[in-house]
Amino acid sequence: MRERIKMKAQIKSKLLEQKNSFYIQLGHPVANIPEEEVFRDIRSVFPEVFSENSESAYLFWQQIPIRFHYTYELYWNLEALVDLFIAMQSDNSGSYHLFIQTEILIGEWNVDWQNDSVKLRSKWTGKDMYSPLAELLNKKAPLLLHKQVFLEEWKGILQQSSNVLGAINFKDLSVRSSFLEKLHSVLNKIDNVGQLYKR
Repeated sequence: MRERIKMKAQIKSKLLEQKNSFYIQLGHPVANIPEEEVFRDIRSVFPEVFSENSESAYLFWQQIPIRFHYTYELYWNLEALVDLFIAMQSDNSGSYHLFIQTEILIGEWNVDWQNDSVKLRSKWTGKDMYSPLAELLNKKAPLLLHKQVFLEEWKGILQQSSNVLGAINFKDLSVRSSFLEKLHSVLNKIDNVGQLYKR
């Protein structure tokens, strides 16, 4: 009897974990590093380095895949995401509001964390024909995650971004060094990779 109750509890826990799942499948796009071009800011690098036809990453939001293209999604979101992660790593509790933009969706995120628990409430708006996808996402419950697990999922994309930015020429080198310092401060506090890449 006790074993049956224990098994039911484990199944319920697993279902809850799946219901609140968030993970990232990395892409492996070829980065075409220009030898002569000099960039003025961080965000302008990615549309030049990655082709529109290059392989994308995917955010799996409670089993729903959201394409995360390296060309535009890093252009729109990388700096805001790094600021979010710095805030999460700096304080045991806090709240953060930001907008995440993809080619087909805009997500308004409200992130609350307390110690190692994160609650991410989102409101999605679909571009053009993608309103049904936004409606489906909006029907999902908020994400409930461990803070470190959430950060681990982003480690791959952050590392890929760091590799690219470290090879790029900037008109003002302090632009690169300042951002890379922030980026590396985040990466150095994330010990593990996302769940798809753990052995």
